[in-house]
Amino acid sequence: MQELQRDLERQQRVIANAFLIEQRDMEERHERLRLEQSLRKQIAAGTTQIQELQEPSVPSNDSSIHSSKKDGTPLLGQELPPASDEPQSWLPQFQRRG
Repeated sequence: MQELQRDLERQQRVIANAFLIEQRDMEERHERLRLEQSLRKQIAAGTTQIQELQEPSVPSNDSSIHSSKKDGTPLLGQELPPASDEPQSWLPQFQRRG
């Protein structure tokens, strides 16, 4: 009989602990979602500021500045394509020293 009583008490402790763990997980999930939303807003605001900084304040009428060299490399002042925020895969390269 005492063994059944101890088993019942253990089961109640397990259930109570499981409830506490679920509560904590739910709070962490809500906090993570809140942080992700905040980060997205900051990124959106940051990209807007970057775009404003990249826009030329005085447009240039000199077409030679925006053309490329004969070998195809861009001249100074020519805009580069936007960089992607997506992660890029890479593999380490082995190089021998000579």
